[in-house]
Amino acid sequence: MQQQQQYDSGATSNVGEIISVVVVEQETYFFRYTFPIYRALAVFVLYVGILGINELIFNEYKINYQKLLNIDFSIKPKRVIRKVLVFLFIFFVFFIWYQLEIDILDESDQISKVFDAIEKEYLGIVLWILCIAYFLFVGRQTCLWAAHTFLQSLLSPFRPSTVPFQLGFATDQIVSLVGPLKDAEYTLCYYSSDYQSVDQLNQCKKTPVLLYIAFFPLLLRMGQCLRNCYQKRDYKGPDMLNMIKYFLSVLVVYYSHVAAGNQKYLDIWIFFAVISTVYSYAWDIKKDWNLGDTRHGFLREKIIYKKPHLYYSAMALNFGLRCMWVFTISGGVVNHFDIKRESFKFLIYLLEVIRRCIWNLLRMENEQINQKLDQHFNFIFTPGNKSVNHESIRSSIEMSLLNFHSKTSSMKSSLLLQSDIC
Repeated sequence: MQQQQQYDSGATSNVGEIISVVVVEQETYFFRYTFPIYRALAVFVLYVGILGINELIFNEYKINYQKLLNIDFSIKPKRVIRKVLVFLFIFFVFFIWYQLEIDILDESDQISKVFDAIEKEYLGIVLWILCIAYFLFVGRQTCLWAAHTFLQSLLSPFRPSTVPFQLGFATDQIVSLVGPLKDAEYTLCYYSSDYQSVDQLNQCKKTPVLLYIAFFPLLLRMGQCLRNCYQKRDYKGPDMLNMIKYFLSVLVVYYSHVAAGNQKYLDIWIFFAVISTVYSYAWDIKKDWNLGDTRHGFLREKIIYKKPHLYYSAMALNFGLRCMWVFTISGGVVNHFDIKRESFKFLIYLLEVIRRCIWNLLRMENEQINQKLDQHFNFIFTPGNKSVNHESIRSSIEMSLLNFHSKTSSMKSSLLLQSDIC
């Protein structure tokens, strides 16, 4: 307990100091050992809120994400966002409560007695339990769908058919949540060990389980790509190239772990980090979003979001955020840089969640176009090679007119036949 008090010697005593600690991290017990518990929960909740914004945009532009993800129940994104805001308020209250070492309420107040009954170090696990119970209660169908999809994703490399879109899409979401998932594992270790012992908490930060969590979604995605290669009997096509993308990420994770113990491997990590970032970015643009066509202003022939500058902004943002993403799977390397580690991790986890939700918008749009689902919305044709566009449009109009003429002719002949019979 003395070790904890030494770390807590720099603890804050008012709200202004709390904000300054968040912005300028100090080497307190809280930031080093307790902050990851709250960080994981904050990123997960913010991720759910940003998914709600995704759903609002999908509804606005009539993108049938429910059919693409095999969701057979109604989702109200505004309600999802409201739930997230409510829980973020609860989260903020708990966070301030942990930091302040003063009694906010009157000692005779019944609520104050409940607060005082909970030991300060247990606030994190109480908040986790409240979060799980809250979302299970208000979003039971969504939670069941997510659990079912996750189990299907686990088994997808062994299924006797190609991996459907929704399972690959769901696994990609897990890839972006590696950071908070590692924090969640640390939370379990924190409360299953003697949290008053700094030595045990340091062991929690070095457990090999954290490395397995970083590897797991990447290896699962590789397995899905290989399953598609096997089912299609195509080992040189897009699925194999996609598998190479995840393999490069695995190498980044591995050399990040090795470089944490031996700095001479840092150059190797930098090499694979650069290769992986560039390869992944190119894959996002060309394959996942189907953009980059020079005939159409580096976009594609059909776009749904109407404003081309949004696509250019997304491509630019994706590159910058991809450069940050590599740190989410390279926790060991962060220790080599002269930065505030725990605050920096929160920043890169949050930026990766934002990047993934931008990716979701364009990935789902491209899949909608590829599968030709519900063509009742208006496509926007991007400017490009006029001869190609005009010819394709002219041919489609001519075919439509021919079909209409043939149908009207058949109807006329049938009517004349009936009149003759009469």
